[in-house]
Amino acid sequence: MLNRSISFYAKTVIYSGPHVKKNFSGLENLQPDKPVIFIANHTSFLDILLAIMLNPKIVLMVKGWVYNSPFFGPIIRHAGYIYTDDGAEENVKKMQQLVADGYSLLIFPEGTRSEHGDIGRFHKGAFHLAEQLGLDIQPLLIHGASEVLPKNDFLIRPGALNVRVLPRIRFADPQWGEQLRDKTKNVSAFFKSQFAAFQDEMEDTAYLKHRIFTNYVFKGPVLEWYFKIKWRLESKNFAYYNDLIGIRKNILDIGCGYGYLSFFLHYKQRNRVIRGIDYDEEKISIAQHSYNKTENLNFVHQDTMEADLGSQDVIFLNDILHYLGREKQLILLERCAAALRSDGILFIRDGITDHQEKHEKTKTTEALSTGLFSFNRKAEAFHFFSSDDIRNFARENQMHFEMQEHSSNTSNVLFVLRTQPAKATIQ
Repeated sequence: MLNRSISFYAKTVIYSGPHVKKNFSGLENLQPDKPVIFIANHTSFLDILLAIMLNPKIVLMVKGWVYNSPFFGPIIRHAGYIYTDDGAEENVKKMQQLVADGYSLLIFPEGTRSEHGDIGRFHKGAFHLAEQLGLDIQPLLIHGASEVLPKNDFLIRPGALNVRVLPRIRFADPQWGEQLRDKTKNVSAFFKSQFAAFQDEMEDTAYLKHRIFTNYVFKGPVLEWYFKIKWRLESKNFAYYNDLIGIRKNILDIGCGYGYLSFFLHYKQRNRVIRGIDYDEEKISIAQHSYNKTENLNFVHQDTMEADLGSQDVIFLNDILHYLGREKQLILLERCAAALRSDGILFIRDGITDHQEKHEKTKTTEALSTGLFSFNRKAEAFHFFSSDDIRNFARENQMHFEMQEHSSNTSNVLFVLRTQPAKATIQ
């Protein structure tokens, strides 16, 4: 009754926040009547609640401050939770009795909560117990808890809690290795790969919108309003860019503005090295001084024509070329082609002169953005180009050419230009 009450209490707490979305999948893989060792990643106190609400017959291994707590102590002692300081031999005996009574054990193989949601090194303890007790292992993937309730924080933030239950791992299966060290290493690698795929699936544009938006809070109501408008218009495009980029790592966002796209690509894969440049110093200052980013994302105030483009896997020229005269456009395009590595991608999104009626609307919206609303600045007259200009540029630089319509009302199109893959060398 006590364990069921704790599980019910955990579920009540998790569902008490209407500003937090909940998503559970893989529940068909649970077999509450067959004991197992659950392993889960650990980033937040909420991880414990999310796990024990799934099955009332789950016990945890707890440290001294919890076991001896005047508030938690009596409850968890009567619930059968294991005190780590009792020693391995004594604990194995207790666990054997709990397993005989139909209880499963929850262990966080990292040993402690991670700071930023990344999965740390797995210790051998959980896998040693699986071997000692003759139990299978069942991975629980927990995503979003570190955003909703970060480590050392007490405020429940808006967000989403996502949990996926994976099928059981038969620990005695030789595919995981023969030695305990090999089993630990192989299960750890499997868990991390599954979590990476789960994270990519869950962190879509809807999920990341709030995280990106927090970088612009308290920087003026107009900027917050502008972000919401741009996000509604661009979020699907951002997701498409991310899919095409794939594992490409080095990205240059020319004319990045406030950095919305750069932030999105940064959060999708933190190991990407992204640099945004723009000649609008105010926008760059706002983007660079945002709090939620790592050293892999940087924003630099530079003149596009003078900036060192470096060597890149991906370059963006979104709504930037028409701010330059024809001669500067050609120079910048040639510099981008030279900066792209093999199998690189150059994205060009701009209005083209091919469809005159639509193009008039494009010129009107651009005039409003630089004039009445002053969201963008220009130093010279607009110069728009035709699709043939980009097609010829791609042909001259031996790049694959692709054009897609990007608006039903304006003349905006997306050009996706790809450099040739590197040729494999024969050893």
